[in-house]
Amino acid sequence: MRRVALEVYTRAALPQDWAATQNNLGVALRELGTRLGGKQGIQYLRESLSCYDNALSVFDERYYPAWRSQVLANRSKALKSLDSLQGSQRRGT
Repeated sequence: MRRVALEVYTRAALPQDWAATQNNLGVALRELGTRLGGKQGIQYLRESLSCYDNALSVFDERYYPAWRSQVLANRSKALKSLDSLQGSQRRGT
């Protein structure tokens, strides 16, 4: 997956835009992982969690409470999807 926007919106130059892009990439990866399922889906879900963690490194509670709340909600959805897929893998379904 190409991530050209992150070459433009760098953390150093535009931290809020970079974090918002990380969140959006996390959403896309979460959806892809959930739809694909299997081992590839698990990999995409893990990547989405990494994107959310990146976004949270910028969106702190004090200055960006709404953004932080949104990213945490997205991260929670990704964790639930990952747990579900991993459970399916363990059960062989």
